[in-house]
Amino acid sequence: MQQHFFIKDRSTVYKINFSDISLIEGTLNYCKIHTRQHSFTTLVTMKKIMEALPGDEFIRVHKSYIVAVQHISKISRGQVHLNTERFVPIGDTFRQGLDSMVTKSLL
Repeated sequence: MQQHFFIKDRSTVYKINFSDISLIEGTLNYCKIHTRQHSFTTLVTMKKIMEALPGDEFIRVHKSYIVAVQHISKISRGQVHLNTERFVPIGDTFRQGLDSMVTKSLL
């Protein structure tokens, strides 16, 4: 199974390992991919990037945000908090999917 994809940011093509991604932000037809070291902006839709990611490692929590499950530190008050000290809102449309993922992992 593939563990990376390539994206174009301006005139440079970068290899992005899935394990390095913490957060993906979508704006119109662009996505900003946040990794441990850098952020990259590329011309791709959220739908297309979600199709390229492993479904068990990433979850869409809002129309504008995809988060890496491994980087979630807590979920509270309609927000997903990440290990990177960032937090993103949970959209009503995506709440059920997040709740289902958490329920499967709940002890």
